[in-house]
Amino acid sequence: LAQHNVSAPIVLSGDVHFAEISMGHCSGGQLLEVTSSGMTHSIGTKDGSAPNPVVDWMKARGFDLAMSVMPWRYQLTDNATGGEQYYTGTNFGELEFHWPTRSVGVRIRGDDGLVRLTRDFSLDKLTIGMAGADGVRDF
Repeated sequence: LAQHNVSAPIVLSGDVHFAEISMGHCSGGQLLEVTSSGMTHSIGTKDGSAPNPVVDWMKARGFDLAMSVMPWRYQLTDNATGGEQYYTGTNFGELEFHWPTRSVGVRIRGDDGLVRLTRDFSLDKLTIGMAGADGVRDF
């Protein structure tokens, strides 16, 4: 990405059974990653292969513990609460581009449609390499 002066890159990922919003800082810029995974099941939902609710509870709490003690240096925190930007329930993600304000809204929604994680970003600040604001004028 840095070699090709990519402006406003956003990485979409999944298949990890939880959702998170992360920001990497590299090559003098920022790389946004949005992970959404688990419309049918996730780390925080009942596992059909383990019919014991105690096992389900232990897996979910173990994940929460790992998230609190591991050095997740790229995971963002919520501006209002300071809490980590991850969600363990079944979810889907959406990106909403606001071209007049040159921004993108990231939302992670639970299977009930409620917003579980949310964050807004300026497209001009999402750069890799030397692209900068001039690199996103083509939007």
